[in-house]
Formats: sequence, C-alpha cells, structure tokens
Amino acid sequence: MIPGEVISLYLVGNGFIPTENGIVQIIWAIFCLVAVVMIRSYGSSDPKNGLKPQWETVILSAICLRH
Repeated sequence: MIPGEVISLYLVGNGFIPTENGIVQIIWAIFCLVAVVMIRSYGSSDPKNGLKPQWETVILSAICLRH
C-alpha cells in the first residue's frame, strides 16, 4: 500500500543526509510521510466518478511506512 516512488525517494534522500544530522533526517521523514498521504489520497480517489479518497487506506499506508 505504500507507494514505491516514496520509498525510493526516501532511500535516495536519506543516503545524502549524514547520520549525525538527526534533525534533517526527521524533517526528511516527515516530508516523505506527507508525500505518502498526498500520493495515496490522490491515487485512491476518482473525482470524475465522485469517489473521494479512501482515507482508511491512506492512514494505513502512513502507519505502515513507520514500521
């Protein structure tokens, strides 16, 4: 349920951040969490047919990203 694009983005970005720079790592993780929510909400909706985002799936994806 987690978009592969965000996982790739996180891993590449995290490779550029030095391990001793913890605050930047936290900011990067939050950015990627927001990206997951945005991509999953966009991907699970269909405005043409009047379908709203599947918020249960979006939340589950955000929770699974952390583990």
